[in-house]
Formats: sequence, C-alpha cells, structure tokens
Amino acid sequence: MSESLLSVSGLTMQFGGLRAVDNVDFRQETGTIVSIIGPNGAGKTTLFNCISGFYEPTEGEIHLGEQRITGLPSHEIARAGIARTYQNIRLFRNMTVLENVMLGQERLLRTTWLGSIFGTRAARRETDEVVERSQAILAFVDLDSSADRQADELPYGDQRRLEIARALASEPRLMMLDEPTAGMNPSETADTERLLQRLRDERNVSLLLIEHDMRFVMGISEHIMVLNYGRTIASGTPQEIRANPEVIEAYLGSSAQD
Repeated sequence: MSESLLSVSGLTMQFGGLRAVDNVDFRQETGTIVSIIGPNGAGKTTLFNCISGFYEPTEGEIHLGEQRITGLPSHEIARAGIARTYQNIRLFRNMTVLENVMLGQERLLRTTWLGSIFGTRAARRETDEVVERSQAILAFVDLDSSADRQADELPYGDQRRLEIARALASEPRLMMLDEPTAGMNPSETADTERLLQRLRDERNVSLLLIEHDMRFVMGISEHIMVLNYGRTIASGTPQEIRANPEVIEAYLGSSAQD
C-alpha cells in the first residue's frame, strides 16, 4: 500500500461571506503526480495558499506525512518539505542563474550568520557544498550552460525551468506547481512534461499541479481533482475524469477527447 504524503480533510477558507474553499478532502500518495483543475475562481490557488502556509484555513486539517502543518507559516512548511512555484514567475532577476538556485537551499543550511560573517572553515565548506549542489541541479534541468547569466536574460521557458530548479534545491518531498506550462509553446510544454516526470522518477519528488492545459494534465497526472466554487465536483484517474459528463461539459470540452 502506498504511503500517504499529503492529507487534506474538511478544508475551508472563508473571506467574509465568501467560501473560496468549501470542505475539501483529498489525499496524495508518495511518488504521484496529481493535478487540480477547474475554471477561474474555482478556489485552486486559494487551496494552494492554504497548503503552503500563505493562508491559515478557517476550518480543516492538513498533514504532510505524519506532521500536522495546518496554519503553520510558509517558511516552516517549506522546512517540512514543501516547495512551491507560482503562476507569475518569481525569480531574483538581477542575480545569476546559479545564485537563484543557491538561495533555494536556505532551509538546508547549518552555518550560523556569525560563521558566515567571519568566514569560518565550516561556513566556507558549506558554501562550496551549496555551489556544487546547485551546479548539479542546473545540469539536471539542462541550464548548466547558463549558470553565470542573469536570470532576466533567460528565455521565458528557461525562466520557468529555473523556478523549478530553485524549488528543487530545497530538497522537497512535495513540489506544488501553479500553472507550470502557462505561456509556453507546444515544444516547451513537452519539455516541461518530461522534466516533471524525471523529477518524480529520478529525484523522488511528488508533484501537485494547478493547470489549465488539459492535454498536459491528461498526459502527466495519475489523479485529478476538479474544483468549482470551492467544492470538489469530481476526483479520479484521468480516464474517470475524461468520462465524467459533468466535467466534460463544464470544463474540458471536446479537446479532452481528441
């Protein structure tokens, strides 16, 4: 039996009289790729914000493995093993590609700020290790040749890959990706699909996605959850979602059946 990685139970997020997320339950197994779909305003990003610590949910429970993470601040959730990317790219644009990935390792550092200031032997050794790990991650995402370029000089698709590389640098158990193929052409989307599959297969990172590209979702996901007005209206395998008349009519249309 697969190990439960993420468990969400009765999750509700209310803003005044609006329930953006309404009594949502789901469970993600270790080593899986799960997608959350639904129209704009369905509550997908709010759900992400609750899981990743940007919002404290009004009701409900969230567990990462055996650890209760409900209401923890985002930096503590990151330390627990969840990394996240965003729909709008958030890079340190005036820093190099390598420096961006190095910053992603903050939660792994052991050296104190005092040791860093005085350049102790332990601090220098740890810096060397961070550089080495960052270079290996850039090679994994095929950005090693761009290590010394400024992040804002990269093409759009490479900037998306750099965001994934920075998230990977924190050695997460779960990576949450908000529309990872947004704005990509078909070739870039295919490259992203291969990269995410390699993250799962070679780096043992489970993936939770928000995505609007239904061909991409159907091709990469083991499980799909469909939200509407903050509620779950369907949940199952791609085949089950593809065959659900309500989902097809409301969200997927004929493109999902091509």
